Amino acid sequence: MYKITLKEMPWEREYANNGQHAQQKAAYTLLGVYQKADNKPFYAGGDVGTMQVKSARASICKGTDIRAHVKADSATCYGYVIKDFKTMYVMTPEEYIEFIDKYAYVGRDSSKARSASGGGSNGGGVKLALKTCAENAEMYRWFEGRL
Repeated sequence: MYKITLKEMPWEREYANNGQHAQQKAAYTLLGVYQKADNKPFYAGGDVGTMQVKSARASICKGTDIRAHVKADSATCYGYVIKDFKTMYVMTPEEYIEFIDKYAYVGRDSSKARSASGGGSNGGGVKLALKTCAENAEMYRWFEGRL
């Protein structure tokens, strides 16, 4: 595991969604480019190059089997952007599984339609996700203890 200080972007925050904002800051820091946030399925590989980027309140995967998800994913590493958007911890797949085992919870997707026009539905399926309140001093100690 290692820690990266994220750069300030020279443009206004584009996304209200924290996960999309985290992806955009990671892309700017790592690649030096403006990159629109992805809209890919969980199993479709990296958000920034071959890195999956997550932040507080992120949905991790459909279902509850993080090991199967990581095995099927083509990402080579996983970044977690803390809620102040200034730091990202980069983990190996094995460290990411340990992180998710410790801090994720089992929840459900919304069963409501995704758009005002009624197109699509999240279906109310089971998922693993992170809570904002899980990001606390204990989580920071967990990260720092693995550097």
